[in-house]
Amino acid sequence: WNSRKFYQIHAMFLTYLAQPELLGDDFTSALQNYQSFERANVPWGRSAYDYFLQMLETGEKPHEFHPVTMETESSQNAFATALLNYRVAIAAQCIVDPALRPTEVKYLMPEQLRDHPFWDCTSYQTFWSALSSSVEGASAEIHYGGAAVFRLVAPENATVSVATDADPRVRTKVLAAGSKSSGHGAEVRELLPGDSTTFEGGAREIFVVQVNVDPEGELIGPSDRPHLWKRSAYRCTGSCSGKAWWAGA
Repeated sequence: WNSRKFYQIHAMFLTYLAQPELLGDDFTSALQNYQSFERANVPWGRSAYDYFLQMLETGEKPHEFHPVTMETESSQNAFATALLNYRVAIAAQCIVDPALRPTEVKYLMPEQLRDHPFWDCTSYQTFWSALSSSVEGASAEIHYGGAAVFRLVAPENATVSVATDADPRVRTKVLAAGSKSSGHGAEVRELLPGDSTTFEGGAREIFVVQVNVDPEGELIGPSDRPHLWKRSAYRCTGSCSGKAWWAGA
């Protein structure tokens, strides 16, 4: 079940990127099918994604190959931003009135899908303003690439904060639906650890979207070795004896 769900999420991510205002069909297809026949340049994991998704930030379409360096220190990178915006777009499908959704395409799914939520909106952890005046310490365990969405139903002039000691590898964007009564349009704001923001305009539906975009999420470093590798003499003769590691089952 988990593997099938993963492929569904991935396929919908490509569908999201294929919007003309984002990558479009041609470049989304290239993103999925790109490969290099030089072993040293074979992209793996995020690499091809970083190459193409940088276009979302620059707006420039490449006509020839130029290698890029994959960002492995900061969570503020093109791949991370695309993942986060994609999850905001999925949350925006849960806003029933199209007029109250964001207007920026990066926060929307393709037009034909906007009224058909990909995710079960009732599965989000939901807090009702009529039952409580505040929510403290809402959190979730999020693995690399995963997301959590918290839904606040019709709070008035809601203030959303991220703890100062929050995991910096988890990025947060808050989607506030528009309000017909006050005339406020939908808003999306990013919050860093220690940040706080207030959404004025009366009672508005709020979605707090968080994604684990750990920049080292697809890398294996020395600190990972004890968990993944063990000493082995398997297929080892000569000088590698006593120095080889095995990552097999």
